Amino acid sequence: MTCGDEALGRRGLNRSVRGVGWLVAFLFLVACQPRPEAGPTPGAGPVPVAPERDRIVLLHDSDTHFHDNHRAQVRAFVESVRAAGVPVFLLSAGDFLVRHEAGWPEGEGIDGYRRMGRTMLERMGEMGYDVATPGNHDIYPLGPVTRELLESAPFPLIAANLRVETDLLPPFPPYHLLETDGGRTVAVLGLTTVNFEPPEGLEMLEAEGVVASHLALAEGHDALILLSHLGIRPDLDLAVRFPEVDVILGGHTHTLLPEAVQVNGVLVAHPGGQDHRAPDPQAAALMGVMVLEFEGNDLVERCGWVLAIGPEGPRPAGRFTGSGRGWEAPVPAC
Repeated sequence: MTCGDEALGRRGLNRSVRGVGWLVAFLFLVACQPRPEAGPTPGAGPVPVAPERDRIVLLHDSDTHFHDNHRAQVRAFVESVRAAGVPVFLLSAGDFLVRHEAGWPEGEGIDGYRRMGRTMLERMGEMGYDVATPGNHDIYPLGPVTRELLESAPFPLIAANLRVETDLLPPFPPYHLLETDGGRTVAVLGLTTVNFEPPEGLEMLEAEGVVASHLALAEGHDALILLSHLGIRPDLDLAVRFPEVDVILGGHTHTLLPEAVQVNGVLVAHPGGQDHRAPDPQAAALMGVMVLEFEGNDLVERCGWVLAIGPEGPRPAGRFTGSGRGWEAPVPAC
């Protein structure tokens, strides 16, 4: 590998080399830096200047289930990233509600579900979520209350693999575009799970066919993200099937991947989740960080990890297997 390999295009060979790992990538980048103290080599041309990179940061969570612990610390972390001067978007992979009465305030019944749901959505709005995919807990119809709550969400809810022809739920657009002030666009395609007996007029469509029918988004925008509430195994299957996808931000199975894993050139990230039946008031909030780096029109690097945010602020969630460097910085480079 030479230093020039770093300039490979988004759809080219760089998909096959980006899975080497953070430590190797770090050593490679260091090796590629010019060494001015040695002086120019006699007869050599000018030292090429590495092109500048644009970055986009995607903060993401999943399966929060009414969980709002350490809200001040979570807000402080999110605001610190936003203050770093790069585009930042906040996404949820679903299950911000709880469909089981065991997870509602004791003795309040459906009124407790409504009250907790309103509070959760209001706080997500205050935090500035940009888009979410509704999870199975969120779309489980509990009379008119579920639709009432979902329609009150102060951010778009997307689900490309749901056919909704019932008044119990609102319609969901298939995808949402995130756009930076500089004009870059990231297409986010929503996928969710129906793991209950659906009412008439609600159907879960086969995910592979849905993704295949939306692959034009990969060519029309700077990146294609799947915001998935399918679970870790289906997400890995989709990564194997669709190398055109850049990143999968997943949930549903409460899987915690301390660092995002690369599968067939697709970076798969799962930030874990909270217990919806026996919530722990002391449990840390879990927040995924995904960094996208661009050179010109090419997405040249991606990296992601998960932070556990508690009373003392953010800390790594689990053990990093790569370099694990830079997690403290608001927007570290890959």
